[in-house]
Amino acid sequence: MEIAKHIKIIICDNVRFEVGNKLSIMGIYTGSLRIQKIKSLLPTLGIVILLDGIKADFTNVIVRYTDPKGKKFPDIVISKDVVAKEIQSHNFVAHFSPFIVEHFGTAEFKIFFINKDKILNEDRPIIEKLEISLS
Repeated sequence: MEIAKHIKIIICDNVRFEVGNKLSIMGIYTGSLRIQKIKSLLPTLGIVILLDGIKADFTNVIVRYTDPKGKKFPDIVISKDVVAKEIQSHNFVAHFSPFIVEHFGTAEFKIFFINKDKILNEDRPIIEKLEISLS
């Protein structure tokens, strides 16, 4: 099921909510994260989900993180009353805090949309990859 006409995922250091319904996004990663050493600890890692042209009603968004070695971390669940397709656009923010880097390689974030107890895009999750390497 198509969730929205346009979906954009931004991975960043941090996100702040500002007056006037604005987001301030700091430290945007463009596909790679370079760290000084293995076992690094970042204070926070933000995931911003921007939806435009919403085509389905849903109540929850799940962000699932898998590290480069395949270790799965607990899901982050973002709950809303109901995001209806009549809204047309909506933004969601998830924070991993702290964000621990234990391995180099390709990490993966999967995004799922849920209406009541049904995952609407289980067969086609939104996937954003992040290459973690030594700087």
